[in-house]
Amino acid sequence: PVIPTHFSIDHIPKEFYLDRSSAPKECKVYAFNQMGDEATEVAHFQYDLAGPAVQTFAANPILGFPVKFLRLEILSNHGKEEFTCLYRFRVHSDPSISQSPIFGDSQ
Repeated sequence: PVIPTHFSIDHIPKEFYLDRSSAPKECKVYAFNQMGDEATEVAHFQYDLAGPAVQTFAANPILGFPVKFLRLEILSNHGKEEFTCLYRFRVHSDPSISQSPIFGDSQ
């Protein structure tokens, strides 16, 4: 379990590919601890096609509790009708929080 602090979305750099309309645009991230649990929204952000290939977004600071599962929901892309392309989705957390006793024995 971790307390997420940030999320990163990676897409192909504009220098390598002219049509980047398949890049995700509006995204939400949800957290939950067991399958079937009601999910809590922990982030809502937009990937900026004019920005860098790797973009990082802050998690909602209200969360404040450890979670086991995260779900990325891509609500829209930058115009591609056929598909959305996601190169990488990263979850960042504070290692000092994740190693604290509230998470139990990590071994």
